[in-house]
Amino acid sequence: MTTVNENVSFDTKAGMYLNNLTGDAGNCSFSTSCLEGLSDTTLKAYQSDKQKCTTKDKGECFFKQSRGTIAFGGNMIHFELGTGHYKTRITDVSNTPAFTAFLAANQFAADVSFDFFVYSGPAICQMLLNSVFTANAGAIASALLAQRLKWKELTVQLTECKGLDSIYASYAAVAPLADGNYRLVAIINSGSIDLEGKASFGSVVPLAKAYLKTSRLSILIDAMVTFNGASLKSAVISDLKFSLSDLSIGGPIFAINPIIWAIVQAATESTRVVEGLLNDNYNHKIVASINKDIESLLSKNL
Repeated sequence: MTTVNENVSFDTKAGMYLNNLTGDAGNCSFSTSCLEGLSDTTLKAYQSDKQKCTTKDKGECFFKQSRGTIAFGGNMIHFELGTGHYKTRITDVSNTPAFTAFLAANQFAADVSFDFFVYSGPAICQMLLNSVFTANAGAIASALLAQRLKWKELTVQLTECKGLDSIYASYAAVAPLADGNYRLVAIINSGSIDLEGKASFGSVVPLAKAYLKTSRLSILIDAMVTFNGASLKSAVISDLKFSLSDLSIGGPIFAINPIIWAIVQAATESTRVVEGLLNDNYNHKIVASINKDIESLLSKNL
C-alpha cells in the first residue's frame, strides 16, 4: 500500500472503489474530516460502487490533514488524503482475512491522483496461491530470464532475479458470477526484489549492465475466470494496479548517456511517478499484453 508525503495540488481527488464479494447485501458508511463527495450506500450481493472524494482546502480545513473512515460489513478502514505536505495513505485496516484495501497512485490521470480499492469478501485462496508461488518461484525466475523485453528503442535482457521467493498473497477471494464465470481478486506482495540485466537504447547506447531494486512491491489483480468443468477455460484481467517502495534504478548503462540518466533519476526519486506510469499511462498496454499471454498459454493447454 502506498504512503505519500510529497507536494500535491490543492483539491486533491481520489477514486473510491467499493466491492462486495459476498452473497449478502452490506451497508457502507463514511465518517470524514475535511473531505467531501462520499455518500453512505448499500451494496447488494457481489455488487460494486465507485465514488470520488475531494479534499476541503478552505477555511478551517486549510491547515488540516484530510482523513476518513469507511465502515463496511462490520469492518473499518482509516485513510488519509493529502494536500500540500500532508499524506495520502491507508493508516489502519480491520485485522480480518475477509476485508482489505489497496491504494494506487495515478500521478498522470486527468481526474484523480489516487485510487482506493476496498474489498469485503471471503479470502479463501491465499494458501492455494502461496503454495503455487512457493513451488514455482524458480520456474518464474527462469521464465523471466528467458525473455528479451522490448519497448520502442529500449531492449532489456534479465540476467538475475532475486527475491521472488518472498512473493505471497495477503488477500485472495473468489466471487461467483454466472455461467461458470468467477471474479478473482488477489493482492500479491513481496519483500525486496532485485533484478539485474543488460539494456540498450537502440544504436545510441550499446548493451550494458543495469539493475532495478525495490524494498516492497504490491500488486492488485482483479480478473474474471471461466471454468469448463474442472478445467480453466479463460482468465481475463480487468484491473491491475501497482504499489512500490524505495525504488532504485542504475548501472553503467546510464553513465553513457547523461540525459537518460537524469530522466531516470528524476523519475525514481518519486515512486509516485513510476506508479503513475504503471497504473495510468501504460496500464492498458500492460494489461492487454498479459491477457494475450494468458490466452496463448491456455490455448496450448486445451
